[in-house]
Amino acid sequence: MHHLLVINTGGTIGMKPSDRGLVPAPNFLEHYCHTHLFQTIVGLTVSWFEWSPLIDSSQIHPHQWNKIAQVIADQIDQHDSVLIIHGTDTLAYTASALSFMLKGLHKPVIITGSMRSIQESNSDGPSNLKLALSTCLSRKHVGVWVCFHHGIFPGSHVTKIDAVGAQAFSAPIPSDYADLHFPLSTDPVDIQWIDAEKCAIDVFTFYPGCTLDSLGYMSTNNSRAIILRSFGSGNVPESGELTHHLRTALAAGKIVVNLSQCLASSVDMERYQAGGHLLKLGVVSAYTMTFEATLTKLMVLLSQNADHDIVVRKFGETWGYEMPQPQK
Repeated sequence: MHHLLVINTGGTIGMKPSDRGLVPAPNFLEHYCHTHLFQTIVGLTVSWFEWSPLIDSSQIHPHQWNKIAQVIADQIDQHDSVLIIHGTDTLAYTASALSFMLKGLHKPVIITGSMRSIQESNSDGPSNLKLALSTCLSRKHVGVWVCFHHGIFPGSHVTKIDAVGAQAFSAPIPSDYADLHFPLSTDPVDIQWIDAEKCAIDVFTFYPGCTLDSLGYMSTNNSRAIILRSFGSGNVPESGELTHHLRTALAAGKIVVNLSQCLASSVDMERYQAGGHLLKLGVVSAYTMTFEATLTKLMVLLSQNADHDIVVRKFGETWGYEMPQPQK
């Protein structure tokens, strides 16, 4: 007997056409899944939790990550696996957030969705649901994972790469995740809650010739962290103005993180002088993390900790699969 928990938050997969475009269709996806998937599997029991209202994932907020985490923590002991149905726009953010929030998770939590409504003849929804369900039933992928277009990606290292095509998600740095092992607890899941009011994070993207006025504002406002979207291996143009703004931010107790703009990010501030001065100032490396992982890991840490040094130390620790080794 396999007890499956399904959390349907909404998204394209369960929408229907209307004169206002695609809109959520309550109860439709549950009926489809029971008819076409669940009833064909012997020994499967399903608990179906459907949000009301169902939402387009562009509307997701951190308090809804807490809502998902709470349902999982409350129900995980009575279930063998969890399937989350989610819109694709922010799916990678939710997957990353849950990966860091659900400490001690020792069962599969699989997230999927689709680029086309399951009511469309060419929908990728049925194949994504089948892959997600088979992954839940196999129990080989413990923790949070994303199933999409024949791929299984770690929730803490996945990003959306295509706004239209079915192959919408990727793990930017592929790895043999079967060879990675992390200690798993049999204790109850310990939720690391996200408090949005405690984790205001600014993002500054460098581009050739950019002004630093907005970075100057970020250095003195009420945010607690700044993510620098740098070039290549973590390089930025050197200037006295940049140094001043970063010193101001760091002196105010802000966490400043260096994240490469490259899809397959690999920040090494010791490789070039253009990154080395950031390291000397006290800027923290995001290593090979995705933007989604960098952001949500910071959010979890800032929600739980007020101490700058604790946040910096824990940010650099490997929690799961968020920092795979870059390919040479």
